[in-house]
Amino acid sequence: MTMASLDPDLAAALNRAADAAHLLVALDFDGSLAPLVDRPEDARMLPRFIPILERFAEHPHLTLALVSGRAGDSLAACAEVPDHTIAVGSHGSQHGEILAAPHRRRRFVSEEAPLSAEEAQLLALVRSDAHAIATSHPGVHLEDKPTAVVVHTRRAAPQVGAAAQEAARRGPAARPGVSALEGKEVIELAVRTATKGEALLNLVRQTGATFAIYAGDDVTDEHAFSALANADIPHLTIRVGPGESAATHRVADPEALADALSHLADRLS
Repeated sequence: MTMASLDPDLAAALNRAADAAHLLVALDFDGSLAPLVDRPEDARMLPRFIPILERFAEHPHLTLALVSGRAGDSLAACAEVPDHTIAVGSHGSQHGEILAAPHRRRRFVSEEAPLSAEEAQLLALVRSDAHAIATSHPGVHLEDKPTAVVVHTRRAAPQVGAAAQEAARRGPAARPGVSALEGKEVIELAVRTATKGEALLNLVRQTGATFAIYAGDDVTDEHAFSALANADIPHLTIRVGPGESAATHRVADPEALADALSHLADRLS
């Protein structure tokens, strides 16, 4: 996709967004800014996004945010974003910002409420359940988060991955108090309920945005698309890649998303 082939309806919607008194640009990371990879720690944004996001961060009437399923520390390690970029991790369970001081590793800074004793006990049980699943299904690996454990099946053979997902649904996901959130070859088992939709609406309220943009590629991003569709704020939502979606627009891949955001950056006054 080239800039010349940008969908006219999407270009017109981006032009309207550029005229907003206060624009919120909230973006998913994996599959949107960064191509999907087998090892989550290897994911990096397409280099094209770096100057685009820097332009967004410098604009006085624009708030830039990442809204990701990743834990905040993992997001900070992989996302080459401007200093003080707002970051929402773990699908909304973590709220903070990414500090990108020169010559230092980027870090996620947040004020999070600690787990209660009951939540900590439940999370320990879920981690034990998930460890048993990973051990018995070759290629399955786990990701620990402050309020959840994630079962990743992308590296496993398809039949093995499907069996592991079913084991997670029937096992730890069925424990009272556990919230299961499924994405592309992942199941997150959380002891606190959070969605990207709730997180996005919180960002709208906190920033005083008069127009909101959200882009994402996964099932979990549909919560954000639907939340904006039902909110009383002008908005533009972009599904990255295939699949049924409630988004108002679609682009083919992260490269095409970069085209769209470059168009927006060029039209910001």
